[in-house]
Amino acid sequence: MQQIKVIWSTIVLIGLYCGVLVMLPMNKKYHIRVHLLYFIFIILYAIDMNYGLISHSLLVDICAIIDLKVTIYAKPFKLYQNLISLNLLLCGLALTIIGWRQLYNNFWDKVKGSSQVIKTGLYRFIRHPQYTGMLLIALSVVTNQLNMIYILIYLMLVVLYYRLSKKEENDLIKTFNEEYIQYKKTTHMFLPFIPKRKGDN
Repeated sequence: MQQIKVIWSTIVLIGLYCGVLVMLPMNKKYHIRVHLLYFIFIILYAIDMNYGLISHSLLVDICAIIDLKVTIYAKPFKLYQNLISLNLLLCGLALTIIGWRQLYNNFWDKVKGSSQVIKTGLYRFIRHPQYTGMLLIALSVVTNQLNMIYILIYLMLVVLYYRLSKKEENDLIKTFNEEYIQYKKTTHMFLPFIPKRKGDN
């Protein structure tokens, strides 16, 4: 009975974190490759949460290095860790769902019968709210586990989602030409309100 509960818990966890994948584009090979790494990342997390295969918190390592008792700091640290992780998860889910909804409702201009550049809602500030949401969800996993394996995979995800976004933007420039180039100049890729460096566009 306990084994069945663990299996169902693993399935539910994978479903919660991977359900958002249905809201992301899958029409090209490079989309599938990046999303597949995220899927593997979440499966690893779900199995680890229920079976404890690789979990080894950096808190233990840090405390060992500076010769502190882990038990003194573990409980309050874990509380803040869980709160931060939960907030990152909720923000990530919100960005992904809202971004998908705005894209679904506005990308196709029903009057003109053609696609258009979305410049409202979340897209007024960032060009890839769904990918920002996915990275926040993945970051919630890293925050919850604080494990070097998760950190390394997360860094790979950041690089891959960045490259994926650049490829999509090159395709959109071919489609919308100067309109999308001008749109890029007034928005950020993932994080708003951060000063742009020369050459970012």
